[in-house]
Amino acid sequence: MMTALLGKILKSHRFGLILLLLIQWYTFIFNRHLPVQLNAFVFMGSSLLFGIVLLRIYYNKSVGLSETGLQKGMLSKRIISLGGLALVAFSFYLLNQNFTQHEILAKQSDVIPTIIELCERFTHGKKVYTPIEHFGYYLPVTYLPMQWMPFLMAEVLHFDYRWIPIVIWAIAFIILVRRSMKYNSAVYHLFTILFGTIPVLLMSTTANPLSSIMADTVEIMVAGYYILLILSFNINSPVLRGLIVGICLMSRYSLVLWLPLAVVVLWISEPKRNFYITAATILIFILGIYVLPFLSKDWGIFYRGYKHYDISAFGEWEHINAATGKPYHLYSGFGFASFIYEYYPNPDLMAKIKVIQGFHFWGSILSTVAMIIVYFRIRKNIHYKIFLMGSFKIYLAIFMFFIQVPYTYLMLVDLFVTIAIFAEVGKYHFAGTIKEEPAKQQLA
Repeated sequence: MMTALLGKILKSHRFGLILLLLIQWYTFIFNRHLPVQLNAFVFMGSSLLFGIVLLRIYYNKSVGLSETGLQKGMLSKRIISLGGLALVAFSFYLLNQNFTQHEILAKQSDVIPTIIELCERFTHGKKVYTPIEHFGYYLPVTYLPMQWMPFLMAEVLHFDYRWIPIVIWAIAFIILVRRSMKYNSAVYHLFTILFGTIPVLLMSTTANPLSSIMADTVEIMVAGYYILLILSFNINSPVLRGLIVGICLMSRYSLVLWLPLAVVVLWISEPKRNFYITAATILIFILGIYVLPFLSKDWGIFYRGYKHYDISAFGEWEHINAATGKPYHLYSGFGFASFIYEYYPNPDLMAKIKVIQGFHFWGSILSTVAMIIVYFRIRKNIHYKIFLMGSFKIYLAIFMFFIQVPYTYLMLVDLFVTIAIFAEVGKYHFAGTIKEEPAKQQLA
């Protein structure tokens, strides 16, 4: 039976996606098992190739919705899903121990202390976007609303702030799993659950080096947002899509340089009414949650927060690991920054940072421009929802690779974007070859 199952997987046209996801998954969880710079290239390469291979698989293919999940294996998939929920529940149990043992301290990480400060200011009617100075250093507020506002519930109800990110991730992942159960085969559904739950389970244990991601950062929440973003590419509700894009923009603006491509694709491929509703929803959300209540009171807060990233990056490039003589976070096993630090001949650190910033900006811009050109050339030969997912994966791999401080926790978002795309792609089966008409089917 196992031999037959393995043979079925190897013959699947999605085998390349499974292999690339496995490589990226491995290099994230076990990045200390490879030389850090090799790990960085393997992680980025597998992420980039995942997007490219996805587009190649579905090029010139007409797609339809799989009926595997509706007709076969429902019992087995329900058992698998319950097993996945059990893993998530066990992660919550481990996290409770993690949070109990791991005190929130600004000197260890200022992420959650900053969020606590912002929520306290908001609930007490104080100005939210003024610098924080009581951590022992001057800290302009850089966090956008969806990075701290969800924590108001924890502030009002007086429970540990760190439960908010994991709950948001769990909601997004459960939605993803339910969609996988509906459309995907039991094997594909099992892969989705294992790839998604095992990293969270490992990060929940205090014995794992990655446990600090859950105890000191909120990136699992952003990963949840980006899971929903991938889902939004595959739904037909322009309001819901606009709301999710707005949430992502108001947490981290990683996708902002990719949005022109999304505008082009949606303008060409969907009814104009859908496009206008999506754009209006994004605009209203950003105005309501950020511009009117905060930015309009001080138009300089966004710029000052953005410029602070130069200062914080400089601090991280100076933060040397005594054991290795190299900066901690530059040599975390991710990103191109360590290569610039090591090989760029100018000894001035700020000059090196400006070089990586140039790679970051122009790499992101040029990838978007290149994908727009590609879309105009192949738009009649690929379904636009597949193209949205594949192009975003390519863009995000480049964006993350050239980030100026490649913190390990930031890469969690890229990994879960890959997992989400993998799950969503499982529902699209080949329905023939595209000949003349562009693929404009409205697939839910």
